[in-house]
Amino acid sequence: MRCLYKWNIFAKIHKAVWVAFAGIMLIAFPASADWKEELGSFRIGVVLNGNTGDELAKMEPFRLAVAEKLGIPVEILPTRDLVTLIRNHVEGRNEYAILSATAYGAAWSLCECIEPLVAAKSSDGSLTSHSILISRNSVNMKSPKDAIGKKVVALGSDSVMGYAFAVHELQQQKIDLLGGGTEFVFFQSAEEALTAFANGEGDAMIGWTSNVGDVSQGHSRGSLAQLAVLNPELLDKVQVLWTSSGVPHRLHSIRKNLEGEPKRLMRELLLELFEGDPVAYDAIEPDYSGGFQAVELAMIDKVSAFAKAPIPTKMEKPVSADPAKSEQLPTTATQ
Repeated sequence: MRCLYKWNIFAKIHKAVWVAFAGIMLIAFPASADWKEELGSFRIGVVLNGNTGDELAKMEPFRLAVAEKLGIPVEILPTRDLVTLIRNHVEGRNEYAILSATAYGAAWSLCECIEPLVAAKSSDGSLTSHSILISRNSVNMKSPKDAIGKKVVALGSDSVMGYAFAVHELQQQKIDLLGGGTEFVFFQSAEEALTAFANGEGDAMIGWTSNVGDVSQGHSRGSLAQLAVLNPELLDKVQVLWTSSGVPHRLHSIRKNLEGEPKRLMRELLLELFEGDPVAYDAIEPDYSGGFQAVELAMIDKVSAFAKAPIPTKMEKPVSADPAKSEQLPTTATQ
């Protein structure tokens, strides 16, 4: 009799568990369908500067990969400039956008309604770039403070990593190059600036580096590596006085108010794309050949703070933080 009683109790508990589980499944599966019905289609915002038809055709493998992963129609919405792309993204006209780190910071400063999914990695494995302040050994500088009042070559008056971000972050560290009478020398291109410094122009230079790889060769990428190509002996005659925080490479951003499921699916797709579908990866990320890595907001706090701060020059539109690119980025003041 006692065994029968225990069995009845067990049967009731077992039934209750299955009823609860069935309820959960009834809730879960309609919810999965609901976000697809509510969203209708998934819109990806990009900047295309060439022939729109040709550029969209190149991106088709990525569009198809996203459509298969999400199970809903996917549209690529092209724009001609970052200003429009940022506005479309923060105002909800696209769910997903591909942005430089500084463009992401500008968007975040306008509306904290987006979040990063992944950042692109370079072939050297680096996820970020860093501004650097380089000085000639002959000038006898010991710290970035010693550059105040000196003649400093910058990669460009509209360069983020080769000028503006360095000046901003040094200001945050109570080192005001602009207010101390420093003479900045600008050229028409980064190549001209590097050549001028290699030929003896200026006491110091603001450049950038991957901050990974062989130090004796000027790291894997960046201004030091480029100077070494121009003059192999130059690396023995200069020193790095200061290195900035890391600025992530291009960010793939998504609207924060989307359901968790499409965010999870997109992050999963992106992290698998480099090895799982290299054609789709190259279609969306042709400049960085190292795959994607998940990012957290803490990684771009410095960039977001830079985007919110007054640009430390008379620049109207600083360029992308991607040192190899020259995308235009709106300042918060122009929005």
